[in-house]
Amino acid sequence: MSIEESQITQEQALNVILQGVVRGQRSGVYTLAEAELISKAIRLFTNQKREEDATASAPESDSNNIQI
Repeated sequence: MSIEESQITQEQALNVILQGVVRGQRSGVYTLAEAELISKAIRLFTNQKREEDATASAPESDSNNIQI
């Protein structure tokens, strides 16, 4: 399957890029300073995604629904 045939979302594309960067880092492609900067960038995106997921899955508060 060629790239033109497959449709991916921006989120999927970002995940592919992140996976490629992580593989490069594990292979020692980057200097220590580059690896630090890349790590910070990855944490920014992955923490942001976790926060979005947590917000989306959090139940709406209902003041009439009191549980003891």
